[in-house]
Amino acid sequence: MIDLYINTAFINYKNVNLTIISHPHRKHLTLDYQVSVSKLINEVTANSKFKKNVTHFTPFERDYDFNFLDGDKASHLDKDSYRKLGEYIYKTISIR
Repeated sequence: MIDLYINTAFINYKNVNLTIISHPHRKHLTLDYQVSVSKLINEVTANSKFKKNVTHFTPFERDYDFNFLDGDKASHLDKDSYRKLGEYIYKTISIR
């Protein structure tokens, strides 16, 4: 599905760059989840003909301190963590 998403983006929009942002869920950090979406994105992107136009950000791999909503089985970030993530994305994209 990731490759379909990437290919569709470049079929519909020529000469663009695609930024994909992923983060692990709480159960990734506790090692309850075995599959890493981040690793899947990296594998698919590495084999894509559009790999030079795709950037994948994974802020948790950069020692950011994010928190999840208490009791949220889907592991959504709390409001402060979404703010931190937004600031990280803005700073990173601004540097490019």
